[in-house]
Amino acid sequence: MSVDVCVIGLGVVGLPLAVSLARAGLSCVGVDTDPSLLDAIVRAASFPHEPGLDDALGEVLTTRSLTLGSRVAPARAYVIAVSPGAPEDLSLLVEDLLEHAHGALIVVESTCAPGWVRRGVADVLERAGIEPGRGVFVAHAPERVTPGSALEDPVSYTHLRAHETGRNL
Repeated sequence: MSVDVCVIGLGVVGLPLAVSLARAGLSCVGVDTDPSLLDAIVRAASFPHEPGLDDALGEVLTTRSLTLGSRVAPARAYVIAVSPGAPEDLSLLVEDLLEHAHGALIVVESTCAPGWVRRGVADVLERAGIEPGRGVFVAHAPERVTPGSALEDPVSYTHLRAHETGRNL
């Protein structure tokens, strides 16, 4: 079974985004490799503290419009919301979702250096025989989270950018 969106990385950007997407009616899986963070989220000891996040999180977990896990799930769209590191770090995440990537949208929601999405995502897809812009769509959404309004930010402005092919959005 496929969900609408799989958000990878449940930190300052990813958790409020996953909650906002679930509240907007999308089925969403939030993924993080840190078991203590997943446990804290389930206990509603959410990180980061944002006004309204605890109540909204409890709502979407109760209705199961947001589920949590430690592995990438099949989805129509993936949002990679991780701290910027080396493109190689991103490449490992992309390799984990390759089996689910065909026909999907992959959005890197992070502030990163020019060329980072190309080296960390598109090159990995191409090596696997998946052509960005045809078999999978890649976009970059620069991180723009305002402390105190992280639940409203994802739905209050457009923030996707097309990949280098220009055909992806």
